[in-house]
Amino acid sequence: MGAALILSGAVVRTADRDRPLADAIAFGDGRVLAVGTADEVLAHRDARTEVRDLGGAAVYPGFVDVHNHHALAGRTDLYELSLPGGLSLDGILDRVRGYAATLPEGAWISGGPYPSTMMPELASSAVRARLDEAAGGRPAVIMEDSRHNRWANSRALELAGITAHSIPRAGVTVLDPDNGEPTGILLEAAGIPVEEALAQGGGLTPEQHRRSSQRGVEMLNGYGVTAFQDAAVSRDILAALRSLDEAGELDAWGVESHRQR
Repeated sequence: MGAALILSGAVVRTADRDRPLADAIAFGDGRVLAVGTADEVLAHRDARTEVRDLGGAAVYPGFVDVHNHHALAGRTDLYELSLPGGLSLDGILDRVRGYAATLPEGAWISGGPYPSTMMPELASSAVRARLDEAAGGRPAVIMEDSRHNRWANSRALELAGITAHSIPRAGVTVLDPDNGEPTGILLEAAGIPVEEALAQGGGLTPEQHRRSSQRGVEMLNGYGVTAFQDAAVSRDILAALRSLDEAGELDAWGVESHRQR
């Protein structure tokens, strides 16, 4: 079988201890056909083969990311407030305020991330009130950079049913030591009620879930990742991945972890 693509003039890192380097590599029908010297690999060329000379560039096997949240990354990039690194609290609030101005009244604000190192600064009722003001009365939830924890404003807490007298059983709801009120910092599973309220009031359509997963995989591919395990997917994300796979548009191998309820 002739190769569809041959990369030559390369430094191919084979991950084979007995032959760690090669000059060329051939692909066909979604598989590696040959790795070796240019002469060995070019023997797989036919009239339809595309040959690219890489001019000494390196070629690595695809990387495997064993813990990620691809759809969250895609969702933030496409549909949410995306916060660059290094922002101060004032900078985050300015971004929230500007984003809120683009939304209708009552629409959810979601996005992130805020740095985990900022969590002590955010954990007070006074700072939650500043997020309330920036959001203009809209519910808001900002993810922390680990994607495990959340910072929610008063309206988001209200919609999630979280009060000083109604604390989620799971996870940790950080309370203000001065007044005992939830600060809006929700650790691990304490944030699930807010995520459920977001899904009900401002969630994505099936097509948006599909595009979020597709964009997340595109971002992984951009770093050389060709296989991944998503550590926590919803049924919506599973449906999105299945749709991409069936359409031949899932450009990575994926293993997904889904929590049964």
